[in-house]
Amino acid sequence: MKFKKMFGVFLIAILTLLSLSLVIADTSAFKNNAGATQSLYYTGTSLNPGNLFADAITPNQDIKIEVCDFDPQFVGGFYALNASGTWYNALVSYSTSTNALAATTNSGGACYQTLPSALTVSPSNLVPFGGQPDPEVFKAALPGNLFIGYAGSVNPGAAINGFVTPSGNTRLLGSYNIDRQFDQVTRVISFQGTPQVTFQTNPGSFSKPINDPVYGISAERPAVFGVCDDSYGVECSDGALLNSATFNDMDTGLNPSQVNDQSVHTKYVVLNGLGYDVCIGANLGPQINTIDPDPVYYSQDLEVNITLTNNRIGTKDQYGGNVDVTNNFDVLFEIYPQGQPSNLTFNATFRVSDNLVPMGSYFASLIWPAYAHSGMYTARITVDVADEIAECVETDNIVTMNFELRPITIPTFVIDGISRTNFPVANVPYNVSFHVENSDGDVLNNAEVIMKEVNGLTLSAPTQIFNRTTDEFGSIEKSGVIATNEAKFYTDYYGNANFVYIPTYNKLYLPQYGYTNIGDYIGPYSLSMYGTQGDGTPFKFVVSGDLLDEFPLGIQDYTATQPYSFKGIMNSRIVSQVMDFMYQTYSHFLKVIKIN
Repeated sequence: MKFKKMFGVFLIAILTLLSLSLVIADTSAFKNNAGATQSLYYTGTSLNPGNLFADAITPNQDIKIEVCDFDPQFVGGFYALNASGTWYNALVSYSTSTNALAATTNSGGACYQTLPSALTVSPSNLVPFGGQPDPEVFKAALPGNLFIGYAGSVNPGAAINGFVTPSGNTRLLGSYNIDRQFDQVTRVISFQGTPQVTFQTNPGSFSKPINDPVYGISAERPAVFGVCDDSYGVECSDGALLNSATFNDMDTGLNPSQVNDQSVHTKYVVLNGLGYDVCIGANLGPQINTIDPDPVYYSQDLEVNITLTNNRIGTKDQYGGNVDVTNNFDVLFEIYPQGQPSNLTFNATFRVSDNLVPMGSYFASLIWPAYAHSGMYTARITVDVADEIAECVETDNIVTMNFELRPITIPTFVIDGISRTNFPVANVPYNVSFHVENSDGDVLNNAEVIMKEVNGLTLSAPTQIFNRTTDEFGSIEKSGVIATNEAKFYTDYYGNANFVYIPTYNKLYLPQYGYTNIGDYIGPYSLSMYGTQGDGTPFKFVVSGDLLDEFPLGIQDYTATQPYSFKGIMNSRIVSQVMDFMYQTYSHFLKVIKIN
């Protein structure tokens, strides 16, 4: 491979530590005596730190280092991080109390390894005495991924800068919980609160705050920390060796032109070789707040209220939403039968031009006139349907909600041969042909239909107004008799019926009888139709967008007083006299009792 071609030329430079580059040695690793890649459990407890991560202490096995493809001479286990060519490191293994690194011998082919038991993952802090060991060996009290550091002497001092990323990611087991957020203006990642450290023991795990005086970061338990392009700490824009649990903002290395809604960047907050991702970019997401009404009836307007948000989820910025959305984008609104997304009933696109800052929202109300066959339907909202915005998460751009569409009853009246819902005048008989079906086109046979007239003329309970005592204190209010006439019939197999109907009305509602204030006491006059289907389901009507239980009918001319002879009614003069007599009787009665 390319490294082997360069090996002969730069051997001396490597051994004298003049090279600052990271060596790629795919087969180099921390191994146990059986030759398997080995990670270490924390050997202490939540009450006693004990031996920390020491190897060769149950349940951990003894550790050795193997490096292939070049002779590293002397090696050790490090926490390390390379920030813009500068290596930040903390040694967590040692050979002896005086030697920082362990010697290697050829183990076959191009591989070199330490002898069994020649290397110890540090259970203690070895402070240099008389210059040995150098670099200082720190307690491995914190979890992390280990680097293999190499040099040309057992005590290279601070000059060590040769490192290998081992295969297998040998770890001192555990993890960190770090709250972090990206700032678009400064282009740095800042840290909130106190990170938690989880120590992985063989029986289980426990957590401590990273500033814990016994378990956390300290002068003798440092950590390497940075913001990197990888999750291990090889290519970083900013870094530091932490001797205390103080987390300063870290530069992401991005310039202003890179931070916009047209690009996405993934950075990693790396602590001791353990990387935790931060996505820098937008994150649009839709939400359906309400669907109203549900159920919706045929021909009603269905209103779908939605919110579009530049979502910044949680405290770790893993999903973006930390960059302003300034470009326009399209939103797709679709309706389809539930379970049949390819069978669209309705679709429309609208464009959003509002700027959305992190957690900024855009609200919209979408209307669908519900002209479709009854059944269960799905409303689907797709944000940024044309992918005009680069997002950290593209899988949350669609949201759906189900609703029910129900049919309505559609009656047809043919009055004296003309299709209409208003009778020309009152007190006249009409030939009515009636047909009823629903909006799905189903004929409603054997349906019970009721024609209902409220406060028309009735001989059984003429219009009356009287004083009514309402409580034990003698309170009095004017009240009256409400009259309701109902005529019931049934449709045939084909949803039809034929009958004669006479709307009576009540002239006391006309202006000349206004002194009665009849409407204040018995309510208005009305003419309507309602009923139930053959299976007992009540009729439902939609009139001018309103859902009604009764279908309104009317009288075209309430004031008509012409003779009834034009209808060819037998004894029409008698009919006229009877009806007029009723009005005269009622009005005189009301005058006598002086209703104002």
